[in-house]
Amino acid sequence: MVNIGTIDKSNFNLTPQNSSFTGGTIADISEVVQNENSFTTSYTITIKELRSFPGFESISNEEANIIIRTLNQLSELTFDIINYG
Repeated sequence: MVNIGTIDKSNFNLTPQNSSFTGGTIADISEVVQNENSFTTSYTITIKELRSFPGFESISNEEANIIIRTLNQLSELTFDIINYG
């Protein structure tokens, strides 16, 4: 495994500031995902927010759902690597 250094996890606090390409807050651009096996709150990007990025304006709902699932899997993998090495 390659050591990429340490990460200051204190910088990952969600705050109600503009955090989106469209200028929305975390509550405006995402949906809460409940996980029965976790005590944490997770958020996932909405199709509307995904379509606000250049190049994604005209993707179908099916394509958007695939992209969102892929992004969620990538973020879960990244989270696990950062927290559990």
